[in-house]
Amino acid sequence: MISMHLTTATRMPAPVRFLVRVLVLAWVLSSGAAFAEPTQFVTDDAAVERILELTDQRLAVMPAVAAVKWQTHAPIFDPPRENAVIQRAQDLGAPMGLASDPVKRLFELQARLAREVQGTLHDEWKTHGFSYSEPVTTLAALRPRLDGLTVDLLQAIYLAAPVLQRDDFETRYTALAQQRLHSAGWNDQNRRDLLDVLHSVRETPVPALQRITSSGLLRVGATGDYAPFSLEANGSLTGSDIELARKLAEQLHARAVFIHTAWSSMLDDLGRGAFDLAMGGVSVTPARQAQGARQ
Repeated sequence: MISMHLTTATRMPAPVRFLVRVLVLAWVLSSGAAFAEPTQFVTDDAAVERILELTDQRLAVMPAVAAVKWQTHAPIFDPPRENAVIQRAQDLGAPMGLASDPVKRLFELQARLAREVQGTLHDEWKTHGFSYSEPVTTLAALRPRLDGLTVDLLQAIYLAAPVLQRDDFETRYTALAQQRLHSAGWNDQNRRDLLDVLHSVRETPVPALQRITSSGLLRVGATGDYAPFSLEANGSLTGSDIELARKLAEQLHARAVFIHTAWSSMLDDLGRGAFDLAMGGVSVTPARQAQGARQ
């Protein structure tokens, strides 16, 4: 995808490339979409925070699960269901390029925490009586919510993968985990366990188009300092290439997310998989063309 764009652009004389960009921008403007939806760069902290919030949301569903099992006398430990959830997570993560073992460890941890929350509540209800205050539903009604959180969580992990692998990840995000993991069942050790598992996330080689299709995300690197192509001002990112990226993502049935990069590190960032392509008035050079061809 990137190599096609760069190779085609290289064959065009500079005036022709400029005219093509003007014509494409005119098409975007005529579509009524340009500059209509200012967006923001996805920061490292925001990407990690999203994972923590989703993990906390999943554990927050467990009191409702415990209430159903209490009233239906269903066992807390349900190996077939747990194994199915773990296997599904691995199957969904593989085409995103997420290594199988860390995904398995993550969902095994979530299953253990879920059992602990349910067991604690059942022990309390045995002693003091059933005290769940919300309407009791069914497992069939709760499972779509949990399955949706599985998809959202894997998508968030995929987006944050480069951050999770940094050497200082666990120490840097200990405080954020303390703030965001606050549902019943969390303690300092569980939070450390989660950060440890997240830090073990690794990526496997997967074709870019497969990653984009599977994750539903098109990761776009931009500098945000080169109007009119990409410009960040007052926390909003706008520009003609930003809108072109949106259009490309739409054609791929994905959502464009924008990763901040710098001119000096753009090739390295692209090479290490921080994003799928770079946009924002990026001129073609031999080095960039070669890197694009490898993506």
